[in-house]
This record gives sequence, structure tokens and C-alpha cells, in this order.
Amino acid sequence: CARDMAAVMACASSTLSRRPPVIGVIGGAFNPIHLGHVLLAVTVRETKPVDEVVLVPVFKHPVKTDLLPYVHRVEMCKISVKGKGITVSTIEQETGESNVVMLRALRAKYPPGAQLLWVCGDDVFDWIDNAKGQAMMRELDGLIVQRRLHQASKDGNEDSFYKSPMDTARIGALSERHNLRVDVIFGELPHFSSTLVRSSPAK
Repeated sequence: CARDMAAVMACASSTLSRRPPVIGVIGGAFNPIHLGHVLLAVTVRETKPVDEVVLVPVFKHPVKTDLLPYVHRVEMCKISVKGKGITVSTIEQETGESNVVMLRALRAKYPPGAQLLWVCGDDVFDWIDNAKGQAMMRELDGLIVQRRLHQASKDGNEDSFYKSPMDTARIGALSERHNLRVDVIFGELPHFSSTLVRSSPAK
């Protein structure tokens, strides 16, 4: 019986090793990376059906002009996720592009059939229907969406937050239209932002 069980385990391991990998992709400025980013990456790595989680720091941001040097942001990402089974990719530096070009180049780094799942906040549904969003969806195999707390107002009340409603019908239509699987992280993660980190007084 022990030999039979060992054979079954060996067969299962061999099958998994031949299966194309599933990659969770977290893109962002990481300006700088903070605990919220790390918790999200670890949560995806440990609770979602992925073989790898990769952080992809933005090389050139189309809007933000206050980015820390790219090499520093990459190194901070590597230090933050060291030993957690999470990798950091410099694919945007290689391509000089974000979004569609980056995703195609990243996919080419993996064996044929690899699946890319975009890990993002629920504000993705604010822009997913525009041209850039639609083009990105065509390059992906799925979304892993984190439910986030959004600041209720910018009137100085920093303690007022809410969760945006989720339009399940719209999400279902999106999934069907692009043949995407949409997974949601419903558990709350602590509220952090790079803006808060940058504005915090040094200790």
C-alpha cells in the first residue's frame, strides 16, 4: 500500500510539473512598496491557485513624475518579498512599455500555455471598459481582485472609508466576453498606500 501511495504521489507530482504554470501578476509603481503590497502578494501566493506571484514595478509612469529611481524601487521590492516565494520582474525596463506590451513579453518568459492572472484592486472596474482596459483583458487569463477600502472624502476626514459596491452582472459579462476567470479576495487587508508612506514623518 505504501508503494502504491508513493506511486500515486509521484504521478501527481509529475503531472503538476508538466502543467503550464499559473502566474499572479501584480503591477504598480511601488513608490515605495509597503506592507499592503506584501500582504496582498502573500495572500495570493498562499490562498489562490497560482504557482508563482511576480511583482512588476513600473519603469516609466505616464502620469506620475515623483517616482523614486527605478533601480531603488526594484531593490526595495526584492528585499520586501525575499524568502516568501514571490519574484520581482524588470520586464518593463526591458520593453520600455506597460500594459499590453509588457504582458506579452512577460508571457514569453514562461512555457507555452502559461496563464497570467492580473492581481489588482476593485478600482479596476472603473477603467476596465476603456480602450486600454479592453486591450489588457485580451492579454490575460483572469483577474484576482482585492476588495479595498476607499476614502469616503478628501475633506480631511482620514478615518472615513467605504467599500464600493460590486456589480456582479457586469463582472459576469466581462468574464464571458473575454473568457476570463474572475476571483475575488473578500477578506479585508490593512489600508496602506505609498502616498501615506511618503508623507509620514521619518522616525
